[in-house]
Amino acid sequence: MMVSETMPREAARGRELRGKLLALERLAATQDWPRSKQQEADFPLARKIAPHIDQAYEQLMLFGEHTWGLDVKSTIKRVFGEGFREARQSEPYTRLEESWRAKAAYVDRAEAAFERALEVLAESARQINPRATSGEARVGGLGVGGGYGDYFADAHQLRGGTPLAEVGQQNAIENTYLRVEVDPASGGIVSLVDKRTGREWVDKTSNEPFGGYRYDIYSAGDIAEFMRAYGLFFQDWFVQDFGKAGYPEDSTHITAYARDFEVKKSRLGDVQTLCLSGGKVTTSDSGYVALPEQVVSIRLSLADDSPYLDIEYNIEGREATPLAESTVVPFPLNLPKASFRLGQVGSVIDPARDIAAGANRNLWCADWIDASDDRVGMAVMPVDMPLVSVGNTGIYRFEPERVPTESVIYAHLWNTQWGTNFPQWLEGDFSFRIRLVPHIGDWRHVNVWLYKPGADNSFLSTWGQTADAKQLPLAIEQDMQVLAVRPKHDGQGMIVRLWDRLGIHRLAKMKIGGPIAKVWRCDLMERPIEQMELHSETAEGIDVVFEIKPHAIETMLIEFTQEGGGAG
Repeated sequence: MMVSETMPREAARGRELRGKLLALERLAATQDWPRSKQQEADFPLARKIAPHIDQAYEQLMLFGEHTWGLDVKSTIKRVFGEGFREARQSEPYTRLEESWRAKAAYVDRAEAAFERALEVLAESARQINPRATSGEARVGGLGVGGGYGDYFADAHQLRGGTPLAEVGQQNAIENTYLRVEVDPASGGIVSLVDKRTGREWVDKTSNEPFGGYRYDIYSAGDIAEFMRAYGLFFQDWFVQDFGKAGYPEDSTHITAYARDFEVKKSRLGDVQTLCLSGGKVTTSDSGYVALPEQVVSIRLSLADDSPYLDIEYNIEGREATPLAESTVVPFPLNLPKASFRLGQVGSVIDPARDIAAGANRNLWCADWIDASDDRVGMAVMPVDMPLVSVGNTGIYRFEPERVPTESVIYAHLWNTQWGTNFPQWLEGDFSFRIRLVPHIGDWRHVNVWLYKPGADNSFLSTWGQTADAKQLPLAIEQDMQVLAVRPKHDGQGMIVRLWDRLGIHRLAKMKIGGPIAKVWRCDLMERPIEQMELHSETAEGIDVVFEIKPHAIETMLIEFTQEGGGAG
């Protein structure tokens, strides 16, 4: 959580890269997958890219390990106010900042490993088609090299072309599902109507701009109250890490918003766009400090056939400040009696009931957060930054008895609350994306995870579909997520790792194409523990039925029959 919020650019790149790595594994497996007993079943191409894939994952794990980087309190003496710029030129400060760049380099190395794996696939394509260039290389009809973006981008991502100015109301866009209206002066969405239900989703009584850009600077009092609530024994390291020694005692909490935008409405292909540009961060609060310079633009995109709204935030020329700060996007929902669900790694939790006593109840990392009254709901999906909160920003708050009830969701872009060895100031240009999904029913009813950007791709057929040559001959139900598709490390066969997204104990089914010999259920170390019964065996493949526990991970080993009767 701390790494992502203090290094937002690298965290966003890492999140995107994980999806690319999985897609690359699937691409290689698709190319190698045996369709008959005469074909080799050892997956040579997938094994060739495996070392690069493993290296990329290793570098991403090292990036997420928070103990790397110099300790702030033992490296610099904090300077606030006018002396900050000069202090940054000193040797201790430059050494500290260099340690942050060294940590960011883990993501650079992970991306480089991905590119090497991608080049292996491109080379394989050139062997099939010697005339193919790096940018044109094709593998089994799938684009690699310059073409892999088709499989990692959303179906409606804008690719080139000149947007055309739209006629009609210039601050509103709509399609069959949604109508969206913005106010450029206040910098937020003033109306978001789900036309299927007539529900107006913007809470017009809230002072928070729906989908706006909120910026906070925290006071010495905020920090002290947090330390009193969070601390038990006030050792020196705790006071230094969380207290930010030398913090101005006369500081006040400042809340500011990006206001006074210019708005432009346009269309490119099947996507309508409202672009709010030139927003300046201003506040009515009185404080002793000038706000850091930054220019904000917000782009809202609505495809003609999509029941969701995509929002992108671009921040340019942001100045560094040594003061504790945060940037969030508020979504005050018109949903008085909401319950919440958090789509986290490995589980979906209810923050009102599923959090241990005395634990954090203010900030959560999640792929999505859903608010619903069981009749209708709204999912907020942060694409780049996973931190969310409910009711308030959650920064410098520790309330172990709190139960979130307020229908305001905050998607976090960054903060500098934490000390220790995390970056203490941020500057430059930033970009963040968020998807809003209004829906009927609760999160299970709508299969909310399917709307996560990048979740739906062309590599895998879903239940009831027939895989074509561009897809893995593997079909699963929509409530299962594929975590890995790759050859077994220490033997023959293909490993398929699945995760239950639904959270209900039941029987699940998987269709597997090709000359299948055996399917094994394995432990997480990929050691076979149970041979699965094969159903509906045909020349095209088999069905496997297995018991799945709520949010469980299942690892399957697929072995293939080859000419001569052996298993590959």
